[in-house]
Amino acid sequence: PRIWRKFLRNRGKRGFRPRRPDRIGALIKDRPRVIEDRSRLGDFEGDTVLGSANSGGLVTLVDRKSRYTIIAKIQSKHADHVYQRIRKRLKKLDPNLRHSVTFDNGTEFTNCKRLRRYPRIELYVADPGRPHQRGTNENTNGLIRQFYPKGTHFRRITHHHVHAVQNRLNNRPRACLDYQTPNEVFLAEPTPENCN
Repeated sequence: PRIWRKFLRNRGKRGFRPRRPDRIGALIKDRPRVIEDRSRLGDFEGDTVLGSANSGGLVTLVDRKSRYTIIAKIQSKHADHVYQRIRKRLKKLDPNLRHSVTFDNGTEFTNCKRLRRYPRIELYVADPGRPHQRGTNENTNGLIRQFYPKGTHFRRITHHHVHAVQNRLNNRPRACLDYQTPNEVFLAEPTPENCN
């Protein structure tokens, strides 16, 4: 009964609740069919592969159609650091090969909403606790774990070694690509600017 509310510690009022920060992008259920069908290049899924405590890790981006993989070493999960590493790698791509990125709900991707400043890049976020929604990235991270098992001390891993692993994955023939390599699919297919 309402009469007892005045005896409650908060007098029946709700306590302070911190405001949830702006979502990185649209919900994954709102992705257009062109992304779901893997019918174009440039739709990436993003995640992190972490090492032992405070040793950093990797941020990974995987193209859904070609399985082309971008791997960048990170010193920490700090949101601005992760954003800077992703921005730097995406900036190197042809604008016609960077349409969207789907991230998980990790706080390390909070600042990636700034990628929306770039024309043509759409951002999406997977539902919490649903890693299968980014299955392409999860499978690729499993391949990366063959080189960097859990507990790896990433401060001992060089950028050169990470780049070599990236090249190895991108030059590995895949059954899902009719035994072409991700490099062959991602880099060989003409983009609209290159078409007559």
